[in-house]
Amino acid sequence: MRKTAVRGRTIVTIYLLIVASILLADRLAAPSPASVENELIFISDTNSIDASRDSNSVYRIGVDGTGLKRIVGSIAHGDGYLRIADIDCEPVSQQLLIASQRQDLNGFHHALLDGSGLHLDQPAAGDPLTSLRQIALAPDGMRVIVSRQYREFAQPRFGLVAGDLSSRVYASVKPPTAERSYLAPVWSPAGDRIAYIIGDLSG
Repeated sequence: MRKTAVRGRTIVTIYLLIVASILLADRLAAPSPASVENELIFISDTNSIDASRDSNSVYRIGVDGTGLKRIVGSIAHGDGYLRIADIDCEPVSQQLLIASQRQDLNGFHHALLDGSGLHLDQPAAGDPLTSLRQIALAPDGMRVIVSRQYREFAQPRFGLVAGDLSSRVYASVKPPTAERSYLAPVWSPAGDRIAYIIGDLSG
């Protein structure tokens, strides 16, 4: 009877050790979040696939020049592929936003920094997000501001439209005029202010 009890405990112990080993192996094999503290995120069209498709890709590389990785590339749209105009990311929430300056693309592409979950994020209400020239993501990983083209002018004019990834409601915060465009929005580190370039076209 005693031998049976000892054997039973041994079997249980071995089983638990096997389960623990499997869980540990899965944890070690799981990809770690893509840190951007010591990395550069950039756009390039040097990839041969991109060159043949007239598209470009988002890459990640360490500041020491190692670990080059193609995150997102050759985004299909209609009968062709998109050319990325601008990107922005947020390291804590791992969000990656991708803008394309297309009049027929109402929104921007949204993924994680490892390239997973790529999808077209479109506004649920408010101003359209067409012909995006630049895009900026707030430090909270939720608020978004873009510089987009307004079509009611004879010459290209750009203004600022803001919203968030949760409600997906967007509104103009700095519409252009015949003399001025608003470009290259950037959030402050605290996320409470926005800096941008004013393009004076009066001359």
